[in-house]
Amino acid sequence: MKALFDKDVIGLNIILIGPPGAGKGTQASLIANKYDIPFVSSGDLFRDHRKLGTELGLLAEKYMNSGQLVPDQVTINMVMDWLAKNNGNNSGFLLDGFPRTVDQATALEKALGDKNSVGPSIYINVDQDQLIIRLTGRRVCMDCQLSFHIHSNPPIHEGKCDKCSATLTQREDDNFDAVRARLDAYKHNTEPLVDYYFKKNVLIEINGNKTIDQVSLDIIESLDRLNVN
Repeated sequence: MKALFDKDVIGLNIILIGPPGAGKGTQASLIANKYDIPFVSSGDLFRDHRKLGTELGLLAEKYMNSGQLVPDQVTINMVMDWLAKNNGNNSGFLLDGFPRTVDQATALEKALGDKNSVGPSIYINVDQDQLIIRLTGRRVCMDCQLSFHIHSNPPIHEGKCDKCSATLTQREDDNFDAVRARLDAYKHNTEPLVDYYFKKNVLIEINGNKTIDQVSLDIIESLDRLNVN
């Protein structure tokens, strides 16, 4: 019996789901390195397209500047463009933070087609109290952009950057009210994806309350337990 994710057997098409503060970005990098697959976040896609001034980037910027949500199809086209450039040998891919809604998930599957189905979907589940602690505890040096956390990664001198001694600040989107709003938006828009992928029998749920290393180990062990004949 061969491992399902032996790259000589089949490519990984991973969707990474989790609330803000779950550590998706960190785990995405670790998983991609482990299985040698390309990965991208939705934020990276928008930033790259806007920076390069592509047609899709300019279109997305038009909606964003007018305060509107970027249409799903624009984001889907960005994803498909990225896949065409980074998944030429069908080795698989990892999408971090996309899709964000069930409508986006169904649109992505339609664009990919039956021969390139999504799976597995890794859901990093973290208690809300823990998420609030993680998100509100971040402090950033506005001079050199070095990031700290008052609980898990505090600076040597309170309120001062270890690298340049400038004052550390809390970003506006990390204050309590902003964090609660972000978590509420996630619960309303993205959390339904958990049930969606569960019903498709491709969901792997991971306890994200653990350390980064333990969460990574749990993800890898879960992937390696999946086999094909």
